[in-house]
Amino acid sequence: MVPRKKRSKLWNYFEKLKPKLLKCTTCKKEIKVSYPKYRITIMRKHLIYRHGIFADNDTRTIPDDLKQYYSELPGYKAKCNDCSKTMSLLTNIVRLRKHLRRHSTRILSRDEPSTSSVADDNMDPSAHRQSQDTSGLLVQSFI
Repeated sequence: MVPRKKRSKLWNYFEKLKPKLLKCTTCKKEIKVSYPKYRITIMRKHLIYRHGIFADNDTRTIPDDLKQYYSELPGYKAKCNDCSKTMSLLTNIVRLRKHLRRHSTRILSRDEPSTSSVADDNMDPSAHRQSQDTSGLLVQSFI
């Protein structure tokens, strides 16, 4: 069996000793990887936090479908435009989507065009409260 090609730029800084053991070529530290699916994340975090190296800086940006909900900040961060929470782009982008789902009702009601008219001023107050009830709104999925 032919070994898979290492495509990430991060491999320029690491040597694979065993399937679950890496060695940083910068500081010679051996790093145990308990779950191989997290290998790239562990490598990236080691380089950033131990050496200040951003090896694949051109690959971490906010996806186009989320740019209206997040502002990009320096240092691979994204700030939620709804609650101002700052989140890292170095980990899984799915976290941005999960966070956004918590705000989806507020975001949907904020993004929808106003349908109020002059007739609304003559509406019974209880009817006006019912028209503002958002419990029946469809929640838009961002995944």
